[in-house]
This record gives sequence, C-alpha cells and structure tokens, in this order.
Amino acid sequence: MGTGADVFDYQVIASDVRRLRIATDNKLEREAHPRLDRISGAQPLIHSLFKVSANAFQSVMFLCTDSNADPGRRPEFAIAAPPLLRVLADSLFSIVLLFDDLQTNVPWYWTSGWREMYRRYTQWEERHRNDPAWTHLLAQQRRFIDSSHKEWGIGHSEKLFPENKHWPYSSRMPRAARCPQRKAFLNYLKAWVYGPLSSSTHLSGPGLTTSASFLFARGHLDDYEERLAKYTSDQVFMALTLLFAIVSELEVEVSLGLADRLAYLWVIIGKYAWAAEDLYLKRYQALLGFPSGGSELR
Repeated sequence: MGTGADVFDYQVIASDVRRLRIATDNKLEREAHPRLDRISGAQPLIHSLFKVSANAFQSVMFLCTDSNADPGRRPEFAIAAPPLLRVLADSLFSIVLLFDDLQTNVPWYWTSGWREMYRRYTQWEERHRNDPAWTHLLAQQRRFIDSSHKEWGIGHSEKLFPENKHWPYSSRMPRAARCPQRKAFLNYLKAWVYGPLSSSTHLSGPGLTTSASFLFARGHLDDYEERLAKYTSDQVFMALTLLFAIVSELEVEVSLGLADRLAYLWVIIGKYAWAAEDLYLKRYQALLGFPSGGSELR
C-alpha cells in the first residue's frame, strides 16, 4: 500500500486494528460507563454510532484490499469508498457534538430522529392505508413508532425541542457546538475531511471528476495502476484516521482504557499519512495523555 520509497504494509497493524475495533465494541456493550448510563438513550446511541462506523470501516477495507482471493473483485471498487468514509466522518461529527452537552444533545438527537420517522410513516399511511398489501407493514411501523416514542422519552423532550429544531447535518454542526475548542475542531474537520468526502458522495464537480477520471482512464494512461494504487491507499489511510479519531473521542469521553493502543496506532500511520499525523498532534496526543508541545484543537 502506498507508493514511493516508503510503502506501508497494512498487515503490520491489521491485527492491532481488529483488536481495537472489537475491544471498543465490547467495552461499550458490556462495561458500565457512568457518564452514559445516567442519561436515558445515551449508551445505545453512542454504541450504535460506533457499530455503524465499524461496519463502514470494514467495508472500505474490503473494497480497497489488494488481495486476489476474490476473483470478482476489481481494483476500481476502491473508487466507491468515499460515501462509506463519509459515514465514518458523520459519526465522528455526531460524537463530538453529542459530548458538547450530552444531557441536552442526546434527547435532541432522538427527538429529531423520531419526528423524521413519524413523518415518513404518515406519508406511507396516507398513500397506502386502503391497500391490503400494506396493512401488516403499516401496523408494524405504527407499533414501532409508538414504542419508540415511549422508550426514547419523546413525550418529554418534544416540549424542549420544537419541530424546526432538527438535529443538524455534519456541515452545520460547528455552528451548533457551544465549546469553542469543539467548534474549532469541527470546523477543521469540515474543511479538511467532510468537504472532499461530501463532494465525492454527492458527485459535485470535483467529486465526479475524480471518480470518473479513473473509470475512463484505464487503457489511456501508462501509469494508471500506480495512480489508482495511490488513490486506494489514500482511502485506506482516511478510513484508519477516522476510525482512530472516533475511538479516541470515546476514550477521552468515557474512559475505555485504550489510550496506549491508540497512541501506538496513531504514530504508526502518522509516518505515512500527513492528515493522520496532523490530527493526532493537533488534538489527540494531548487529550490521550501523552506529552506534546500543546494541542490546538482540544
């Protein structure tokens, strides 16, 4: 993986990354975390965000593997990685904002989500209520809507969050953060991470040009394989960086006991990916408790 004199062999850290991912999942599921446990809905929300992130990470790694074990796999599949990377980025944004004010933001998240699901249900019900084929599905959805309203405490939080106060998209989260350091960090992520991934996901000009150029270029460029390999490597490093950032945020907020593992992995990939090194030095080195010259994005 990578090009030039320094080629990164992912297998050197693959088992460490796998153990970190599994340990984080297990600790969130099985261990008590007082900061999460005292707020209704906090533990399942944070654990769900990590679960989805871990699945997206594994999917990126599968698409970007250089293994020939699957004859149906094509190197160009790596071009489809950015939307999955944006899942990781969205999760990181949400975790940072949630912990800005956990007691307020957890019910805000669930209330906004419940309203969105209810609107969707009412659209289905209005269109298909006279269709016998939809009777069972609508009843099933209605039961879920009613049970989640109770389990998520929506009846109380509806009074706190008006209907126009939606949980923000990642690009708008810097404005929602109250802590100046978190606001600065979210703006940093928006500029350096979210913007390019959003462009590739929505296929705006830069994103479409980047993705399509690889698909059209095979057979026309002498160094096509090298360029695609570099692009693939970049996707892998971004996946690793975002996964480590998510686990680092959770380590700082709920004390998972994984700081040493994280520091080791940050330093390893930082030797090959400037974005990872920059993020570690600017935010996580100090937050994880390791000596540094100071953190700009704490």
